[in-house]
Amino acid sequence: MRGLADFATYRFRVAAVNAEGAGPLSKPSNAVRPMAPVAARLIGRWLGPPVPAQAPSCGSGYSQWQFTASGQFSALMATSNCGGYDISGKFWIVSGNVLWEKITNTGTSYPPPPAAAIGKVAFVTVNAFRISDSINSYTFNRD
Repeated sequence: MRGLADFATYRFRVAAVNAEGAGPLSKPSNAVRPMAPVAARLIGRWLGPPVPAQAPSCGSGYSQWQFTASGQFSALMATSNCGGYDISGKFWIVSGNVLWEKITNTGTSYPPPPAAAIGKVAFVTVNAFRISDSINSYTFNRD
């Protein structure tokens, strides 16, 4: 069914149609909230979780992520006083988990992320999703 809005609540009624005509409408269905496939919903720019500062003198941190329809991602992670790093790679969605593999890494002395990661992805709202692993939970907001 096309034209439904993500996270909007809908109830449906149906009627059987045959050679004799249309039957009576059913009772309304339970409420449903449609959502686009997860991978399609990730496409775009997101402000990610702040980068943890190595020291108080590093100041505040931020991250900006870009997910593309071709399964590529890139991210800039930085602090206001200690530099940061850029990463890029590939991502996949498998059974509700986002998996990513870092392909490149450039940056300062700030410690880089691991070469691969996995986390459960869940949309909190239309414009925010959370990735959680066994230790951490990170929220991303649409840029």
